[in-house]
This record gives sequence, structure tokens and C-alpha cells, in this order.
Amino acid sequence: MTHDLKPYPEYKDSGVEWLGRIPVHWELKPGLVAFTPKQVKNTGLTEKTVLSLSYGRIVVKPEEKLHGLVPESFETYQIVDPGEIIIRGTDLQNDKNSLRIGFARHRGIITSAYLCLKPTKIVSSEYGYHILNVYDLTKAIYRYGSGLRQNLDFSDIKRLPVFIPPRDEQDAIVRYLNTIDQRIRRFIRNRQRLIEVLNEQKQAIINRAVTRGLDPNVKLKPSGVEWLGDIPERWEARRLRTLAAVRASGVDKNTNEDEVPVMLCNYVDVYKNDRITAAIDFMKATATPEEIRAFELKAGDVIITKDSESWDDIAIPTFVPEDLPGVVCAYHLALVRPFSEEIEGEFLFRAFLSDPVADQFRVAATGVTRFGLAQGVIKGAFFPLPPLEEQRAIIAYINEKYAEISQAISRAEREIELMREYRTRLIADVVTGKVDVRGITAEQKKPARVIQFPKRKEQNGPWANVHFRRAVFAAEIVARLHKEPTFGHVKFQKLIFLCEKKCGVDLGSTYYRQAAGPYDNRALRSIDSQMKKQKWYASQMIEGRYRYVPLSRAGGHKTYFDRYFADIEKEFSKVVETFRKLDTERCEIVATLYSAWEDLLKKNQRVSDERIVHEVLNNWHESKKRIPRERWENALNWMRQNGFVPGTIRQSGETS
Repeated sequence: MTHDLKPYPEYKDSGVEWLGRIPVHWELKPGLVAFTPKQVKNTGLTEKTVLSLSYGRIVVKPEEKLHGLVPESFETYQIVDPGEIIIRGTDLQNDKNSLRIGFARHRGIITSAYLCLKPTKIVSSEYGYHILNVYDLTKAIYRYGSGLRQNLDFSDIKRLPVFIPPRDEQDAIVRYLNTIDQRIRRFIRNRQRLIEVLNEQKQAIINRAVTRGLDPNVKLKPSGVEWLGDIPERWEARRLRTLAAVRASGVDKNTNEDEVPVMLCNYVDVYKNDRITAAIDFMKATATPEEIRAFELKAGDVIITKDSESWDDIAIPTFVPEDLPGVVCAYHLALVRPFSEEIEGEFLFRAFLSDPVADQFRVAATGVTRFGLAQGVIKGAFFPLPPLEEQRAIIAYINEKYAEISQAISRAEREIELMREYRTRLIADVVTGKVDVRGITAEQKKPARVIQFPKRKEQNGPWANVHFRRAVFAAEIVARLHKEPTFGHVKFQKLIFLCEKKCGVDLGSTYYRQAAGPYDNRALRSIDSQMKKQKWYASQMIEGRYRYVPLSRAGGHKTYFDRYFADIEKEFSKVVETFRKLDTERCEIVATLYSAWEDLLKKNQRVSDERIVHEVLNNWHESKKRIPRERWENALNWMRQNGFVPGTIRQSGETS
């Protein structure tokens, strides 16, 4: 994989089996020449920044994660300075997968169970890290260590053979690897972002298909359920108890002599698989004959998780496509058996995956450190119900689209895997002298086989996919208003709509006429997901309503906002500040009127206040009639006075 990098002119035998030959002018020394141990206790709590070794990198641990298994006092931790090397040398015998070496770039404290090394003058700090990192990446480190669980300490490190080129050559190696690593990480981030977008596409397909069907022109009617919104005219909205039998399992993993041997479909099996089949390696346990009759898996069953550590990660479903004799649904799960004359099991499985259905369970989950769903809550949830023949068409459509997207995701995941393998091999070859990078700068010579992509055309600033740009746009609203008592989910969505319209930006949203005004549930879920993944803000249920709370990187969106939206910031601020203190219903009224007004203008009609209000009260949603006509009319006057008009204002009170 490094065929475009040449070897050194001359080599010598290192005498180390796994290392092989090294360049003739390199030295081979024991580890004690290159590294010295260091441990300075955090006496008096002089340092507050807590560090963590995560996937081979030393990172600052966010304050919100400093709970659970932490010491009574961080005085027991050791102080680490930039340029020092951390080694987790414990339990080599039982864990041969973890990356154990990290390079500190921040001053802070870390557990004293780790070994801290300070490079000597013979090696630069970063090259010293690369030496030990090669031991880690190639698994050569597992040749060392002592004790029952094979622990590594400095008595082992000081005996390690270390390969030392001249200092200028060390610097060249570090420069080359740093630049290549940046490029590879950028490639991997792009592929990970692509996977996120593809998964969002899968979710959008689910949301649309199971709540609206496949006909884009179908006539809709109010479902009567806020979570579902409008549904096709021939569909129903039904509680789960009328569509399926729901049983919460209590079958545990214990083996009892007086019970029947079974295979257990457990929580992890459900959480990690879309399908439960005989190919899964099920846990062995026992169950009573009554439990087997109630919970043995049958074709068409749906199983959901009814407990979770997080309220927004609950009721995760899986589907059972065929009978599985002897396989029983385990505890922490609920078995949902559809009534075949009402609903297809696979359609029910897909419906559980849709946001309008899943939201009902997220809100209903109760708990503090662990959340759960009562059986009555599961039975009481509303589901969209098309006719059976339409359910089958929807299943076929989703399966076809999912297969296409899943194939693209698999390709992206494989590319990430191959690129990581390439990086490991390249680092090992460069640091151990198998290839010569002297005189080669990464700017002059690109890494072999690193895939290069054409540059994107810039759209409203440097390119980013629409999902990310939309999340940045929305995060700025949250940053400015999350402390306001009137700010919640509904007001948030209305402000996104109004800011998009007033600022003239297209963020890929598709707004529907819902009970609370123009609403794009898919976009809002995407925004919430992106903000949480970026660790900016998270939506949480607090005192019966959704509120937004800052996460460890709150405010981190601002750099992107300034890059993408600097030209509309003034208008954006005007909208946000206008609605800062207004309650949710006032925002709903203005957003609804704006949308109805805009729709009439798109039809090239002359628009009057009477026609706008008539459109809202008669062609929007039945719930709009709860608000007196006079409030709608007064709101139109307010909108004109404050510039919230989707057309040119005329003196007659009409617009065009």
C-alpha cells in the first residue's frame, strides 16, 4: 500500500523478530534511554481539567460526564502536561482490541492507574509517541507485561527495543504523518457524514410512507391525533390495543432444573437487529411451559425494547419473519402480536420506526437514571392504519428503498474500514523505516490510494450538506432563546419557519398544514439529531414539555453560522428578537397566517385579510377555530406593522 514511497538505500538487521530490518544509520536502544516515568499527584486539586484516554486519543472529559464511577476526590489523579505519553497498561491478557497509547495535547489530570511517560532529549515528544503507538497498532505490545492479568509498567517499557533515527529525520516523519493523518481523518469524517445523511433519508422514507402512503396527491383528513397530524382519507388512526396483543415479558436468563430449556431472544438481539432469525446465536436459558406458550416467537411478531437508559432511545423494534420454535422473548422487552385481519406485522414494525409513533413512547417514558414504558402506555399509543393491500405496497416500497440505501451505507463503512487499515499500515511502515520520507512533504506527495473527491460548488458560503446547514441555522435560534420560559418545541419550529421565509434561505424543509401551524416533523427530528450528535443542544422533556439544554460543545455552531449565514444575520436577529417574549400561540398564529398568505400568493391571486383568515379557518386544521376570528384579523395588522408580509404591501390592505 506504500508502493509509491521508496525504501531506504541500505538496511541492517535489528535483531528484533517483529521489527525486522531497520535503516543502517538508525540506532536501536532500550526504552529507558528514550522515556522516563512521571507521576505528579494532583495534591490540593491544583488542576481541574479531567482528561480521558478514548480510542487512542487523550481528550478533555466534559463536565456533564463527570458522574457515576468517579473518585471521591480528584486528588488521587496525576497531572499530565502537553507532550507527555499516556499508557493504559492494565489487563493485556483479556483485552487485545483497545488502543492503549495516547499523546497529551492539554494540561490536565488523568487516573493514576495509567502510566505517564516523558520523552528524553534523544527523541522528540511526538516521535516518541509514534514509537509506542506502533507497538500498540501492530499488537507487539502484547509480547510484554507481567502478572496474572499481564499488566505493563515501566519495568517493561525500559526494556522495549526502540528505533531512533537522527532528530531531523524524526521531525520529517512526524510532519509527514500528521498531514497524512489529517487527510485521512477528513476522508473518514466525510464518509461518516454521508452515512448520517443516508440514515436520515431512510428515516424520511419511513416517516412519509407509513403516515402518508405512496400517493403524493392523496386527499388528506385530520387524524385527530396531534402526533400523527393529517393522514390519507381512507386510513384510520387506531390505538395499538385494537391492532395487536401486547405482552411484557418477564422471562429471565436464569437456568432452573424444573423448567424447560429454551433459547432467549434478549435485549441486545432486539436492539441490534432489524430481523430476528435462526441465524442469531441466542442465549440458552429455561422457561416455564406457560412462559413458552405466551412468549415463543411466531411469524409476524414485533418485539420492542420497553426499558432504556435514555428516554429518547426506547421502544426500538425488530421483526420476526418466521416461526422460531424454542426461541422465547426475554425480559425488558414487550412482544407485540398483530391481529392478522387488521395489520401486517412488517407494517407495524415499520410504523414503530416512524417519528410520529416513536415520539409517543419517548414522551411517555418514565424514570430518572433508567426509563421504562408501562404496558398500558404501549397499548394506548396511536398508529396509522391503511387498508391491508396498501400496507403490503408500502412494505414492498420501503424494503426496496432501504436495500438501495443500505448498500450505499455498507460501501461507505467499508471505505472507512479500508482507510483505517491503510493508516495503520502506513504509520507502521514509516515509523519503523520500511519507507523513506526524507525530503518528502505531504504537500508534494499525496498518500498512496487516498481517494480524492472533486470540490463542491459553494452555495451561500462554503458547501455543507443541507441537513448540517439546517441544524446550524436552527442551533443559532436555540442559542439565543433556550433560556426563555416561552421557548419550546412548537415555538422553535415556528421560528425556524419564519426565519427561513424572512431571510430567504432554502434549507430543504417541506411544511405541512398541521394543528400548530406549518410543520415539518422530518426536518425537526433531523435538526434535533444533528444538534445532539454535534453536542450543541439536546431536546429534553422537562416538567411535561420539551426544552433545549446546552451540551458540552454548546455554541460550537457559531463558526459555521457566521460562515454560511453572515449575509442574512441582521434579518435573522430581527425575527428572533421580535418573538423572544411572545408566547407559543402568538407564534403559531403569525406562522399560520404567513403560510396561508404565501400559499394564496403562489396561486397569483389578489389577497385580502378576509380571504387569508377564511383560508386558515376553513382549509387548514379544525383546531384553528379555537382562536377567535378577531385575533386572526388583529394579527394581520400586527404583521404588516412589523414587516412580516410575504408580498408587497398595498395601501388598500391587499397584497400581490
